[in-house]
Amino acid sequence: MLEDYTLNLPGKKDVGVGIKDGANHYGMVETFSVDHVKAFVTAFLAGELIPNVKEEPDHSSQDEEEDGEDDGTPSSVVTLTSDNFASEVTEAEADVMVEFYAPWCGHCMQLKPTYKKLAAAFDGVDSVKIAAMDATAHDPPSEFDVQGYPTIFFVPHGKSPVNYDGARDLESMKEYIKSNAAIEIKDEL
Repeated sequence: MLEDYTLNLPGKKDVGVGIKDGANHYGMVETFSVDHVKAFVTAFLAGELIPNVKEEPDHSSQDEEEDGEDDGTPSSVVTLTSDNFASEVTEAEADVMVEFYAPWCGHCMQLKPTYKKLAAAFDGVDSVKIAAMDATAHDPPSEFDVQGYPTIFFVPHGKSPVNYDGARDLESMKEYIKSNAAIEIKDEL
């Protein structure tokens, strides 16, 4: 994590200070002191610091082999950020299933292959999107109450998000989407 802030702390007792703002990471390069911290925060608030932008991994294009689940089907999970959330979810002309995850979360890693299969199942169905957001790197909008990981919401087109608390298997999630979609889904799944 220190590399996100471009901090190099060789000693065990060295102190580093960093600020995270979305995907932007700012590291204080001066030695730790109250005056340096004040100057660092003042420069940050004034917009004078140059961020180290941490590129988020593309949830949809990671090797299927990482999961031990290479079925040859490309994943069509839409990767969400703070910048594209509105256009991909709340303003989308589709019903959207959204997973908020943390890259370090064991339950999220366990769900990932199933979630990719869910996206593949709806691939070609223009009225449904399957999306995911790293909620540790981006701030979920306030109408999505993310208390733990993974948290899944279903957003029917033109309606408020609904917390999905059903089973986390492929068939249950497919049936939930089909049953709760605001836009009619043809029975081709």
